[in-house]
Amino acid sequence: MTYKTRTTLARILALALVIGISVGVYFLGDQAEKLKPYGYAGVFVIVLLSYATVILPAPGIAVVFAMGGSGFLHPAGIALAAGAGAALGELTGYLAGFSGQAVVARVKFYNQVTVLMQKYGSLPIVLLSVIPNPVFDIVGIAAGALKIPVLKFLFWCWIGETIKMLFLAYGGALSLGKWFCLMRGESMTDFNRIDQYLKTHLDESVAELSRLVAQPSVAAQNWGLHECAALVSEMLKARGFTVEVIATGGAPVVLGSRKGRSPKTLLFYNHYDVQPAEPLDLWDSPPFEPQVRDGMLFGRGVSDDKGHMISRLFAIDALLDADGELPCTVKFIVEGEEEVSSIHLKDFVRDHADKLTADGCIWEFGGVDHRETPMQYLGLRGICYVELSVTTAAMDVHSGTGGSIFPNAAWRLVWALASLKGPDERIRIPGFYDPIRPPSDRDRELMAALPETADDYKQRFGVDHFLNGLTGGVELRLAEVFEPTCTICGLTSGYQGPGSKTVLPAKASAKVDFRLVPDQTPAQVLKALRAHLDAEGFPDVTVAFLGGEQPARTDPDDPFIKLVTETAAPVYGQPMQLVPMVGGSGPNHPFIEYLHLPIASAGVGYPGTLAHAPNENMRLDLYIKGAQHIARILKAFGE
Repeated sequence: MTYKTRTTLARILALALVIGISVGVYFLGDQAEKLKPYGYAGVFVIVLLSYATVILPAPGIAVVFAMGGSGFLHPAGIALAAGAGAALGELTGYLAGFSGQAVVARVKFYNQVTVLMQKYGSLPIVLLSVIPNPVFDIVGIAAGALKIPVLKFLFWCWIGETIKMLFLAYGGALSLGKWFCLMRGESMTDFNRIDQYLKTHLDESVAELSRLVAQPSVAAQNWGLHECAALVSEMLKARGFTVEVIATGGAPVVLGSRKGRSPKTLLFYNHYDVQPAEPLDLWDSPPFEPQVRDGMLFGRGVSDDKGHMISRLFAIDALLDADGELPCTVKFIVEGEEEVSSIHLKDFVRDHADKLTADGCIWEFGGVDHRETPMQYLGLRGICYVELSVTTAAMDVHSGTGGSIFPNAAWRLVWALASLKGPDERIRIPGFYDPIRPPSDRDRELMAALPETADDYKQRFGVDHFLNGLTGGVELRLAEVFEPTCTICGLTSGYQGPGSKTVLPAKASAKVDFRLVPDQTPAQVLKALRAHLDAEGFPDVTVAFLGGEQPARTDPDDPFIKLVTETAAPVYGQPMQLVPMVGGSGPNHPFIEYLHLPIASAGVGYPGTLAHAPNENMRLDLYIKGAQHIARILKAFGE
């Protein structure tokens, strides 16, 4: 092969490689959004300079040594080439990190790199990635002395450089890319800085959360809802959000929006209402006077749901401190009726869909299980909540007078309730099970991968057995969320004070919830319940609908779920584990039905949080981790 042919082939190869890298960077690179305004030509020039950096300073200098040793170049040419390579390397060296950074993002090495750096620190990894550079000089001199053909040596130099660059991408690009971006005057999220911000500003954030918790907002008692909505609005405005407080037939809904670097939009759903604090005598400290004890914050609403909301604002604070802007557009919808079945939210979401448009949604809750493993909850059961009541007389009657001749409201209601479900736990309402869609093979696969919960449940809740002979395993986990329920939540009738009172009750009522699974609906259950009571001879038992929601789920293989799951790894040391559905209920259906959003969970909860119970609490270590995870979600989502 002649010198001219060799030169032509080398030039064609170099040009093809530069063009290929340029196209890849233009469409796939981490800085693509910043580079696209320069067009194809601008990206081509940038990559050409970066490629020159790869060829000249390391293997390039080695090649010229080899050329000189083999007599291919005059000594003056060696000096000129080496000097030009070094100068070009000084001017364009920072661009080398660009390619490595893109590789990291595209091949999904980001999580592993971050975990390695958290474990060993950045310095040793960066050193390992740059050590091969001087080796090329030594090898080049040896190649020249051994008279190795230049093209053969050039080929092996390129192979060696490719291996080194892949190692650089895996081990050092996170730090080097950060430094190079800073040298270019560009903003790149520094998670070390973000994490440090979260740790050093924890007290300030907990103080803000405590202020929110100290504002009572009990939806069931219509207590403090407007005041709490105003406080949420104030907190969003303090972060530069455009805020609307919109009236509904009940508690107002707070909407917030702030544009970010990317037009992609992430919607956060939270609620500011809380459960009633009763029984008050079981609290170790007043429920609306939050206190920090033993690394935990105690107070009504610290976990459900005010802690989740403020931790997200905390993450936003850290991102703004690091970058001065958000990586993507962020919206909040914060309602005040979640604890009473979100009575007005379905219509609100439908009517304001234009204000809620987004590309993904982070739900109100999330956290770790009893193993400290972060969990990704992909769906919620629905609910139909009713109050059954019956009146048999105008007033309570002396039981000696009416006990044998007057109807007893309490017995009447008990018999009606007994008709709903038998000792076999089978719900006896005709047609109740007809719409149910059984769990899929994928659901069973995900449930089988989850840890055993039987012993944990027995110990934590003090039960000694499970229904229908279940003892544990995947069948227990499937039954927990994929079977509908009929639960008597409370009974009221007659005298319930201390001592005795011989009275025949004139009125009786019971609160009953039905947990629904796909594809049941509250409307179907209400209709079937009324028909059943009439057919069983209880037309006098009234049914008051107190609220309901349809079940809804997100595809476990949706790319948004993968993003949220994988970004948990740097924080928790492992990706999130998928749970296809949980037993609780919430208003996720209109977000999926009207907004067509994938919904993921990410938050600050853990099994001992005691939500809905006295001494509700939140662990501060998980509060920080929850904010760290949200910051990483926002950053990855913006890319």
